[in-house]
Amino acid sequence: MHEQAKTLLILKVSRDVHLYETSLIEAEARQYGYDVVVHDVQHEDQLWATPEGPWSIVYVCGHGHREGVGQADGSMLLAWDDVASALCDHLGPEAWLFLACCRGGLREVVHTMLCACWSLEYVFGAPWKATPSELACAFHVLLHQFTHRQLEPARAADRAGEAIDRTIKSFDANEVRDSDRFLDWCEARGVDPMAGAAGESVDEPAGSLPQAATGAKLVPISSKRLWTTVDVGDHSDSVLPDQRPFPLTPAVNGGRAPRHS
Repeated sequence: MHEQAKTLLILKVSRDVHLYETSLIEAEARQYGYDVVVHDVQHEDQLWATPEGPWSIVYVCGHGHREGVGQADGSMLLAWDDVASALCDHLGPEAWLFLACCRGGLREVVHTMLCACWSLEYVFGAPWKATPSELACAFHVLLHQFTHRQLEPARAADRAGEAIDRTIKSFDANEVRDSDRFLDWCEARGVDPMAGAAGESVDEPAGSLPQAATGAKLVPISSKRLWTTVDVGDHSDSVLPDQRPFPLTPAVNGGRAPRHS
């Protein structure tokens, strides 16, 4: 890994996340020389006020499932692509995420995030249920094995999973983005997976964006996100340059997002 500032952002997106958990993660990271900031997100607007980094590690904790992460009662649910978007411009080189919630290791979740942000390099998470104490333990093992000892992601994830007797999955963005499965996934959602790699999305003025097919427009999501085609019909003028990013996944209202049983 390249030399970079050692920084950790703890993104706390549920009021149920106990101080013990965030304090434990902070103490573990500081032991390895990381500067740590805890960002408490209790409303969606607070997600878009994510502290500037660059962050080398982000620990996302809350109640999760395949659509997003948030409150257990469904009063707030942050879509995974929104989480990736909010973090995207604040990530350092070879940044990695640990999704400390249930279902954070699902391939669909990771595809959504990698489709939304080209700056993500590695994502780790549990594909099934896990308790906060289990996830905190797994993160500690990852921090030691992947970052400190510099084991390859898959081996580090296996050791983290063995420590808690759960499956922890690792996703290397370079491998995922080269896979037919990811390309097919993006194509099904109308997203050009190569736009970010070609640099087409970097600080491109909205007024100079090329037009897609009739009735559609290419919309820049952020300075490091992919463009996505949005069908605007006969109302293309309604898509404003400063409009909030368009989600790549359907919005979900309500519903319980259990973190553990």
